[in-house]
Amino acid sequence: MDNFEILIVDDLKDNLIALEKLLYKEKRIFHKATTGAEALKLVLKYPDIGLILLDVQMPGMDGFEVAKLLNINPQTRNIPFIFVTSNYIGDKDILEGFETGAVDYLIKPLNPTITKSKVSVFEKLYYKQVELKKIIAERDIVNAQLERYTKVMAHDLKTPLAGIASLISLIRMNE
Repeated sequence: MDNFEILIVDDLKDNLIALEKLLYKEKRIFHKATTGAEALKLVLKYPDIGLILLDVQMPGMDGFEVAKLLNINPQTRNIPFIFVTSNYIGDKDILEGFETGAVDYLIKPLNPTITKSKVSVFEKLYYKQVELKKIIAERDIVNAQLERYTKVMAHDLKTPLAGIASLISLIRMNE
């Protein structure tokens, strides 16, 4: 099966290293960004990213701004992301996060068990989505083959029927 790619975005390099170490597992690939702009470049460079862990409070472009930009781009709008924040930011900000497309929040200091569990859920969903895309592609191939077969059969049926119709016309003319 394919690898599960995770983009971790945090302005503190130590946090990037710690999260990668915590979440490391075979068949997982990590991309790391320390700014919102770098994160947006990486998402376009690696189109198979299955999850983004996005720090809310970063200098320059914060997590909310990154999320809004991800959502307006058709290439990136379906990538799930979890906001990571260093403290409880209030219901208003949490609601804003969900409105920008966040699927969840993690609050630092991260609980390792909860963090691993949440990422595993998205990994499973990613693999189900990959499998579903394969099934849809196979179905589309079969549908195209059926369509070609139907056209051939329709043509093959019309040819003898045209001959029979001509024969009937000749018989009627001779009567």
